[in-house]
Amino acid sequence: MPLLAQEPIGNDGLWGVWSTTESTGELSRLLIPNGPDADYLETVHHPVRFHQTLASRVLAQALLRGLDVPYAGIQKDDAGKPLLVGCPYYISLSHTEGYAAAILHRRFPVGIDIELVKEKLTKVAPRVFTNAEREYAAGNLFKTAVYWCAKEAVFKMGAVQVLSLRDIRLHDFEAEEAGTLFGQIEQENEPIGLQIFYRQMLTFIMAFCIDDRDNSPAVSNL
Repeated sequence: MPLLAQEPIGNDGLWGVWSTTESTGELSRLLIPNGPDADYLETVHHPVRFHQTLASRVLAQALLRGLDVPYAGIQKDDAGKPLLVGCPYYISLSHTEGYAAAILHRRFPVGIDIELVKEKLTKVAPRVFTNAEREYAAGNLFKTAVYWCAKEAVFKMGAVQVLSLRDIRLHDFEAEEAGTLFGQIEQENEPIGLQIFYRQMLTFIMAFCIDDRDNSPAVSNL
């Protein structure tokens, strides 16, 4: 599984993207057997999703190994967000056809998303865009893919309970191969400001964000 990109986030985080070239059997052999992963994988019956789920966990294991941190598996919290078992890092995972992405952070919750840039996004993504976002994208496939990834990354970060991707409101931006996108989550009291980082690589877009408003523990004790 060749590493396509890996980059630190200051001194406390790291993200990586891999090309999943292995078979399901090869990925299974790469993942160190452990209870949480084994239990979860038993619930994944679709072969493509099973393969992608394996790939994202193998990547997480590899990133932690690079940090000299042991990997003891991933479990889900009540909201479905992944937690590293016995490990003081927040984590977010994503996968798409042929690729897996993961982000780790020692201090703050994180979210990551990766999507192939496909024409179908111009048809499905606007369903969760605000009127302003539809105008900003204006049918541009690249900007549409960035908005889609950014919303998914924020949703996975779990800064607040977001009922719909439409509640994540993003600003206009200059389309570049790598850049920063701003926006907010609307709340009754005060909007939560957002900063999302995105990259275009090969045929996909990757976006991630960090909720640096708090410093609560990331560790799962199982």
